[in-house]
Amino acid sequence: MLDVRLLQEEDIDETISLINRCFHIKNPSQLYKNMHQYSCNGKSLVALYNQKIVGHIFFEEKYSYEDDQVYYWLSYFCIDQDFRRKKLATKMLNKVEEIAYQNQIAFLKFYSFNYRKAAHACYQKLGYQKVDTTVFQKNICIDHEF
Repeated sequence: MLDVRLLQEEDIDETISLINRCFHIKNPSQLYKNMHQYSCNGKSLVALYNQKIVGHIFFEEKYSYEDDQVYYWLSYFCIDQDFRRKKLATKMLNKVEEIAYQNQIAFLKFYSFNYRKAAHACYQKLGYQKVDTTVFQKNICIDHEF
C-alpha cells in the first residue's frame, strides 16, 4: 500500500537514511536539522510503501520579486532506487501541488542536474517546463562549522 503524507517525528531517522542513500550527503543528520531549522515555513512529505519510507520531498515558501508572487521551492526530492518508475514521483508532486493550491501558491520551482534525463522526462510529462537558467556558485566557507 502506498501513502504520501507530511513527515512525522517518527519518520526522521528513516528519512535521513533515504536522503543519504540518494544524495551521499557528508552529514545527513545535520542536513535534515538545517533544512527545518533555517526554513521557518518548510515542510517535508514522505512516500511510504508498506510502512517503509521510500520517497521524500522538502518544500518551502518563497517570494519571487520578479513575479511578485509566492511559490514553493522544492528540494531533496528523492525516491529509493528500488521504487523508481512506479509513479511515486507523480504522487508526491501531485500532493505538493494540492497543498500549494490550498495555500494559493502561484507556482513550484526546483532545479535538477542535467544528467537526470529520465527524471526530466517525468517532470515534463507532469506539465513542468524547463526554464532557461544557469546556476552560479562561489564557495565561501568550506568545511567550516558555524
